[in-house]
Amino acid sequence: MPTPEYLTTAYSLLYLLSCAVNCTVPDTWRVKGMDLASIHNLSRFHNLSSAVYTAVEAAELGEDYKSILSSWEQEQLYSIFREEEFNTERDRLLKFCEENKIWYMPLKGTILKDYYPYPGMRQMGDNDILFDENYREQIRQWFTDNGYEVENYKRGNHDVYRKDSIMFEMHTELFSAQHDQVWRSYYSNVKARLLPDEGGSYGYHFTDEDFYIYMTVHEYKHYCEGGSGLRFLLDDYVFLKAKESSLDWEYVADKLKKLGAYDFGKKTQILSRKLFNGNFEPEILTDEEKELLNEIVQSGTFGTVEGHIRKRIESEGDSSKAKYVWKRLFPDLKYMKEYYPLCQCPVFIPFVYLYRIVFKLVTKKDKLKNEVETLNKMLVNSLTQKIKGETINGGSKQY
Repeated sequence: MPTPEYLTTAYSLLYLLSCAVNCTVPDTWRVKGMDLASIHNLSRFHNLSSAVYTAVEAAELGEDYKSILSSWEQEQLYSIFREEEFNTERDRLLKFCEENKIWYMPLKGTILKDYYPYPGMRQMGDNDILFDENYREQIRQWFTDNGYEVENYKRGNHDVYRKDSIMFEMHTELFSAQHDQVWRSYYSNVKARLLPDEGGSYGYHFTDEDFYIYMTVHEYKHYCEGGSGLRFLLDDYVFLKAKESSLDWEYVADKLKKLGAYDFGKKTQILSRKLFNGNFEPEILTDEEKELLNEIVQSGTFGTVEGHIRKRIESEGDSSKAKYVWKRLFPDLKYMKEYYPLCQCPVFIPFVYLYRIVFKLVTKKDKLKNEVETLNKMLVNSLTQKIKGETINGGSKQY
């Protein structure tokens, strides 16, 4: 449960985000009464510092706040510059696709950023693009020819390329074999439901309804896997602010029910409207909405290490933490075949498992250390709660 101080920071952040996306000027006296350092940290945790600064800047706090806001301003300027870099590189890639008759579709933040009032407000971690899998090698060649490093290739449903601060995730499928198979099946022949872009021969896009459906299911995936943060709720609000009145809601509801994301979509839609329509007060939230908001606020953009561990354990029902560790060391064969093609040949399977463990220990040492420390902390906290519970229910028990 978040502390009262943390919730105060979160509610102040929500107020500023509401001002930013609705292009209203926040009350200067109210902003001056906020803990701006804590708000700045929380906005970075959710990848929302640029959007929040838009509102803080509009409050015109004066010279006394210059030192507090200088680094924050630089983050906003960097976000604007980075968006321009992303746009330039994406245009170059898509020109290559057009010239080589490769169909493609930009995804997620690449589209959503244009629903925000100002450039750079919707911070992006990468360019997500769905493309024709038959041209995977040609796309790889384009990236290497243009100075990108290959971080992931033919492992899972997307390839990853990076050059300095620019990253592309090139998707061959919207969901991989590791995701819900209902989702994967529904989107297996996604091109059949896409519309061609105007002014090009090989670019495609979703209808507004299908874009919202995919946006909701994709975020539900993140929520189920490890947590999802405030940026999604803000995306939901700005998209629906522009499109809600024109959407075919019967179609949207029907598809979300089939994909098992209807309840999640309904809850987040209502919550986003309450948070960002300019009239938010904590009292208007139900207990269930407060609980969901608390979870989202503590999750960061795509969840924390602890959140990922807890979600994985919960997905196994009454599974123990020991089983979690075992499955992390030895994932199921379906996963191994998708990410390590040598596992298609049974004789190589034991060696690939061994290679994976050694490789992770060498290349992901800090990440693994963090995961182990987090798991140990969770075990201690769980044991402490158990002891407290048994003490309250009739005396302590020796362990």
